Amino acid sequence: ILLLDEPYPTSGQALTLVHLYKLTPDAFWQMLDTCPEVRRNILKISAQRSQIHEAVSQQQAKLISLGTLSAGLAHELNNPAAAVKRGVQNLAEILQQLPTLALKLHQQPLTQEKLEYLNELYQQAIAGAKSCRHLDPIARSEAEDAVSDWLEDNDVTDGWKLAPTLVTAGIDTERLEEIVDRIDPECIGDVLHWLEATLTGVGLLNEIQLSTGRISELVKAMKDYSYMDRAPL
Repeated sequence: ILLLDEPYPTSGQALTLVHLYKLTPDAFWQMLDTCPEVRRNILKISAQRSQIHEAVSQQQAKLISLGTLSAGLAHELNNPAAAVKRGVQNLAEILQQLPTLALKLHQQPLTQEKLEYLNELYQQAIAGAKSCRHLDPIARSEAEDAVSDWLEDNDVTDGWKLAPTLVTAGIDTERLEEIVDRIDPECIGDVLHWLEATLTGVGLLNEIQLSTGRISELVKAMKDYSYMDRAPL
């Protein structure tokens, strides 16, 4: 560009036969000095083209920023979305098991007092599962081993599967002994399998709730960022 003493950053191609008139820099500046009308038109065109270039540059910057933001958002959404998908699949399996477990429990000879105790146990276990006991890995492993051994000694099938969920809900061997004292030993297996499935379902619901909440936060942040340039000054 002669005004900036730089090459014009654009190329072009003629579609028809044209005639070009080439001015040397000295001749160009002399023309501007002697022809005010030409100078005015050239400056006007230069200003218009400068505005166009500025608008294009801003648009390109926005597209680059949008691409970066989209990639980051996709990465952030991946983890909670995967957690929701996994949680829904596992919850569907639990919901299929619960009716059978509840039916087995209903077939046990439980008195009204024992049913009330089961309801109390259920409420306390749910509260314990929601609060999530925070144990260090060694303490948790020892607690799960102790519960698993207790379940095996009391002929509870698949005790190793039940132990992690029971420990998370705050049910240790002492609490298991209390349950046996309050409920017939013959019923303990059905009670614990039903309780473990229920606690697992509650845990999955909490996980889904947290994940969907995280997704909502990310979407809201994205919307706020998108409308940031429209906010009043």
